[in-house]
Amino acid sequence: MNKSLLFYLFTLATSFASPFPKELILNDGTGIKIFSIVTNPTKKHSKYKDFPIVLHPKGKLPTPENRRLATQRVHVRMDNSVTPAKISKASHATSFKVLNYSEKDLILTFPNPADAITKLEKIQKLAGVEYARSLLAKLNFRKSIPNDPRFAWSRSNPKYLWHLRNTGQNGSVTGIDANITDVWDNYRGRNVTISVVDDGVQVGHEDLIANINTTIDHDWNDNTPNDPSPGNSAFSNDTHGTSVAGVIAARGNNEIGVTGAAPEASIVGLRILSAPTSGDIEAEALAWRTDLIDISNNSWGAPDTGETAYKIDPLVSAALTHGVRNGRQGKGTIYVWSAGNGRTDGDYANLDGYVNQPETIGIGAINYRGTSSYYSEYGSNIVISAPSDNRGDDPSITTTTLTADGTYTDNFGGTSSAAPLVSGVIALILESNPNLGWRDIQEILIRSARKIDAGNSGWVNNGAGFHFHHGYGAGMIDAKASVNLAKQWTNLKQQTSSNHSSPSINKNIPDNNLNGVIHTFNVTDNELRVEQVILTLDVDHAYLGDLYITLTSPDGTISILNDLSGGSQNGYDDYPLLSVRHWGEKSNGTWTLKINDQVDGDTGILRNASLTIFGVEYSGGGGPIIADGKYLDWVKENFPIAEQTNSAIAGETADPDKDGRVNLIEYAFDGNPKKTEARLRGEPKVINENGLFKIQFRVNTSHSDIRYLLVHAPSLKGPFSLARSKRISTRGDIEIHQLIPDQSRYRQRFYRALILRK
Repeated sequence: MNKSLLFYLFTLATSFASPFPKELILNDGTGIKIFSIVTNPTKKHSKYKDFPIVLHPKGKLPTPENRRLATQRVHVRMDNSVTPAKISKASHATSFKVLNYSEKDLILTFPNPADAITKLEKIQKLAGVEYARSLLAKLNFRKSIPNDPRFAWSRSNPKYLWHLRNTGQNGSVTGIDANITDVWDNYRGRNVTISVVDDGVQVGHEDLIANINTTIDHDWNDNTPNDPSPGNSAFSNDTHGTSVAGVIAARGNNEIGVTGAAPEASIVGLRILSAPTSGDIEAEALAWRTDLIDISNNSWGAPDTGETAYKIDPLVSAALTHGVRNGRQGKGTIYVWSAGNGRTDGDYANLDGYVNQPETIGIGAINYRGTSSYYSEYGSNIVISAPSDNRGDDPSITTTTLTADGTYTDNFGGTSSAAPLVSGVIALILESNPNLGWRDIQEILIRSARKIDAGNSGWVNNGAGFHFHHGYGAGMIDAKASVNLAKQWTNLKQQTSSNHSSPSINKNIPDNNLNGVIHTFNVTDNELRVEQVILTLDVDHAYLGDLYITLTSPDGTISILNDLSGGSQNGYDDYPLLSVRHWGEKSNGTWTLKINDQVDGDTGILRNASLTIFGVEYSGGGGPIIADGKYLDWVKENFPIAEQTNSAIAGETADPDKDGRVNLIEYAFDGNPKKTEARLRGEPKVINENGLFKIQFRVNTSHSDIRYLLVHAPSLKGPFSLARSKRISTRGDIEIHQLIPDQSRYRQRFYRALILRK
């Protein structure tokens, strides 16, 4: 019955015109459908030259998602009464293939798509054939570059989402972005829920509504359980939360506005900032539905005045502890926090008690030139930095808040914008590996961060090999590197802590004395691999701005915990100061606290101090010990954590797959270092065109850290010297070089391509 129906319909559809009608009835694998044939695009776009028959289901728009391409292959389901060879011969196919995962299924190949379709009628009538269908291909358009009108820069659209894709527009530095567009091909934040703890989120916004979850949102300011929109009160001009939500998860590829870092993540609005809030309200928002909320974004915090060491409410601390212990079914809710915008006012990130919590991820800001934004605070508690605005004519961030004329704001920035960009990237990480714990996320961000502003003297490598800077943390967010790392990640062991208290130090801090006061902690208990370190201080001093406070680890890594240019009217009252700069180091040994007064006029007293080291039992290995750069990024993508520091496996001259190509060669030509390959894409080859020899090879323009050299010699033993050639053409990343004949006495020459690190 089905066979005859298919035959009849196909005959009916193809009887109207030659060679093809406007419609065909075909089985696309999901059922029999009527397909409309669209205009042959072959002459218009070479991309489709192998697929001259373009179709889409009748009644649906010919959008990229609906479009199908006829191939030269036919899928045949057969019974046991016939052999594949017999069907192939009877159908006059050029070749056939029996599928190794289904012995009843056969793929026939014909010279072109037209033949494949016209042969269907005959194949369907063959004995032993249950059914036959033309194999239709999808137009697999990359999702890397969204179609949102404000994504890409142009002369008519000078405000662009440079923080997502920076190609050097308007004087910027190419690559100073989140390195995110390639990640969108596979991960877009699906099934990840992010709360925006802020002044509200416009839930009906055209570019947010598809991603808004209104079942668990809440408004503490107006006490509305299911609508956190700012328009519910007198604070209707509150736009901060809507801007934050747009940076995280504005819907991408909807031909509207902008795109967020995680364009298909779910957003939950939690409104607390439109009115004065107490610690219990803050705590409620941070502990809100942690069973369903994966990431909590907090683009708010202590006043950025440099005047006060801001302690958080104990309830807030308890809520954060609850979230990381119980959230996400025990894996821990992830708390992302802006590190602060008060550098020009003398503020320091370690004065913000929210960012001093081990549960939070402190975020700094980077401008489009790849240096610290002028306002972004320094601190030992900054985990990572992300692109944001700067000043003057430098571009800010375009996001979803609507201006008076109905357009999107192009003036969002601060660490308020950097934090949600990181939250969005974390959503991509969690989609790639939902089993990650909250500490795994922190280490993945640290390991995958890109070192920027490399000439800045503030960079140090700690005792475990991680690079840190007080302004940048571990470096700039790298979505691609972090996702690649997450996919092969082995979760960290359960965290423990080592606690050391000195309750009655009572040492004077000499006035205007660089020698200051020194106190040491001798850690000799069970050795930990360090993660976070908290120094809690009780210090009497009239002006905190006078004090320069450092903590030095046994490995010699220095954390600057107080470096203010402003003044303050209070000291430290059992105040916790967090550092992440010792991540991966060994805990045991002497930790040195030093406080010196840099300004004349006031003295103080160091009364008490305690040191808490968080980490896991040390079992060897810390962080990366191989060089920075693009090669390191490639190593992170291709080798598990345990192998990344082993030069015999991941080193440039290593050959782990024993195919005769060292890692540097695999890197240059996009090889797989763990898989033996007959030939790599773009490896040099010699072409003889009527006695003129040409060398063809691929130059990967993204690998700016390597150079390609062509050398020759009279024998394989050498000696080799630089060969003379000239580039005669370039097609994409393929270069054709023509050899300049050697005029020496040698009758034969041997050529070799060398790949060198710059």
